[in-house]
Amino acid sequence: MRRKVEVSDHPLVERIRDWFAIGSGAFGETEQAHIIRALQTVDPSFRMDTFLKDMAEYTIPDIMEAYLRADGAALKPWCSERAFARFHAGFEAQRAANVKSDCQLLDIRRVDLSKAILLEDELPVLGLTFSTHEILVYRNKKGEVVMGDEDRIETANYMVILTKAQLVDPSIPHNPETRDWMIIDWGRTAL
Repeated sequence: MRRKVEVSDHPLVERIRDWFAIGSGAFGETEQAHIIRALQTVDPSFRMDTFLKDMAEYTIPDIMEAYLRADGAALKPWCSERAFARFHAGFEAQRAANVKSDCQLLDIRRVDLSKAILLEDELPVLGLTFSTHEILVYRNKKGEVVMGDEDRIETANYMVILTKAQLVDPSIPHNPETRDWMIIDWGRTAL
């Protein structure tokens, strides 16, 4: 009987077959549930709603303030080596140009989970997107504006990819400041 159902072209049989194909995904574990379970292996208290609230209210604002101030020391605990190298390259370019950041974060909006995926190396990651309103100003040693505009509010979209540090390397010590979250990649698009 099963073979006849699989090869049947009858519209009702096709709908039933489609429902079972969709249903197996709906009743099986979703990728997001799999990622949450993987994160809970190192943080049993992890809950997505709490995570998103903490990210929106505390973590993302702290990270963005440090980024816009070019404060590598404040960013380093949050970052993988690769992510920090990308931040640091920008900070070094500012130093080479003899300018200092006087950028300001005005607002962060729409902190959303855009992805929950398992990378090829079985590393569970969460991708967050958000937008900001910021003023980008860089000053020389005399305090004069050499790049940017104090009166221009810019909008930018960001993507931050995070995981738990102990999933990258189990020997990394617990860090209460970061709650063990680690940025493994990030990106910015100005609008």
